Amino acid sequence: MIRLANNVETKYFVASGALAFDGRGWWWERMMCSLGMISKVSDKVVVILKTLTRKPRVGNLRMLSPWNSVRRLNCYGADVTFSPRRWKDSDGFLNAIEFTNPGLDDWMRESLAVIEGSKVKVVVSIMPDDANDSHFMVDVLNSLGAKNVCGIEVKIGCQDYGSDTGRDISKAVEIARSAIRNSKLPIILKLGYDNDYLEILERLRGEPLIVDIIDAVRYRTMYPQCHSPFVFFGGGGVSGPAIEPYRNEVYSKIRNVALNFPIILGGGIHDADSVLRAWAQKPDAISIGSVLITDPNFLSTLE
Repeated sequence: MIRLANNVETKYFVASGALAFDGRGWWWERMMCSLGMISKVSDKVVVILKTLTRKPRVGNLRMLSPWNSVRRLNCYGADVTFSPRRWKDSDGFLNAIEFTNPGLDDWMRESLAVIEGSKVKVVVSIMPDDANDSHFMVDVLNSLGAKNVCGIEVKIGCQDYGSDTGRDISKAVEIARSAIRNSKLPIILKLGYDNDYLEILERLRGEPLIVDIIDAVRYRTMYPQCHSPFVFFGGGGVSGPAIEPYRNEVYSKIRNVALNFPIILGGGIHDADSVLRAWAQKPDAISIGSVLITDPNFLSTLE
């Protein structure tokens, strides 16, 4: 169980980006919900919002054609998006959305009132460029006062398109430490397989920090002999069933070096059995993400 601000406790999170910038979902999810095709977000979960940067970024996501930056992959890393008969063999998703977002100011104008008017409990996800950026964004979020905003996720680097922020260990630590020391809300540090996560966490040992693993795995890490469908976007990051072994590796390494941070375990969760396998590793909470693309009602099945 993870304890957050405003007396919120949860053992389930929705991963950053799965339900857009206000926790209600992307336009197609909201439409399906309004038609009664899928359930509303369960009060059992906390939704981590789509990541924000200080200034707006166009990124690669186009709302009317999301497949331009998200693809289905088979177990060999081949694109099967446009071959529905092969979807049963799908082993994950490739994401090259990058940081399509309205920026912090526009998000507050466009989404904050929606969040405050809902019952959805949310964590705001940010990706600062440096420690000063981290300080500024956290100060702004400190001032919100929204009762259902119960934490801040700080994302280090981006596996979607090849950002190297997380490989600059000193910079990553400075960003995290700036957020921790200035935030009135609990800080969740989001790390990916390709980050130098052990060194980053070792330097943050003893800090009041929740760790969320894993973000994604770079396409070229998983399929070094293949050409990514998004090579022009830096290759993209893989999520879904295919990354479960990589997630287990990260979790095991962190626990083996006695880094006793509370851990949210995500990546590779796609059905009831994978939920049980995740809990068998004894994390403090688990995170659900790409499964919502293929099964939007998955959250309603959680105990």
